[in-house]
Amino acid sequence: MTAVNVIRTTDAVHVFTDGLMATPEGAAVGRMGKAFPIPQARAVYVGRGQVELTASVFFELNTLSSVEEIVAALPTLVPTVGDRLEALAERFAGKVHRSDHTVAGWSEQGQRFVTLMFSTHEIPGVCPAGQLAELQECVITPAVSVDRLGAMNAIEAGLAILRRQHVAEPAKVGGFAQLTTVYRDRIESRILERWPDRVGERIAG
Repeated sequence: MTAVNVIRTTDAVHVFTDGLMATPEGAAVGRMGKAFPIPQARAVYVGRGQVELTASVFFELNTLSSVEEIVAALPTLVPTVGDRLEALAERFAGKVHRSDHTVAGWSEQGQRFVTLMFSTHEIPGVCPAGQLAELQECVITPAVSVDRLGAMNAIEAGLAILRRQHVAEPAKVGGFAQLTTVYRDRIESRILERWPDRVGERIAG
């Protein structure tokens, strides 16, 4: 499971993700960035699920020009892409219809930063199944508790959350800690920390 944590402030929305690629059995197979900017829409996209599905959803979203267009497209786009992949290859049968998709960015229409999620399944306390939901100012998935978050700035808090997720679920969260930030006039991304997960080895946890 990719870690997806989002912290909204008055002047930006910060998306924190890990960089581990792993098999369902917990073997690290590689590292990759998982937050994909959509600069013309002033947004960033993160998908969890079959990589062919999330990559295809991003390809479609990357043709859109605003957060509002993404909001309109996402609920029908996800099942449509899943059906298309299943029709293309038997190996996708039953594997592409469980996923969740997070979009964070600047709404020109609403003149505010927003965090949205569409999930095919319920994520308790975060998002109902099959609906596009607007999320709270701070979203932590998978859920962990971190002491003294209120005393930290957004970047410190996001890194502390990722570190805790890496310790709690090292077979699912690892590789590196990536920050992608959407401002009104730009998108920035950087690696905050790298973790020595060994590709090809099973990760304990």
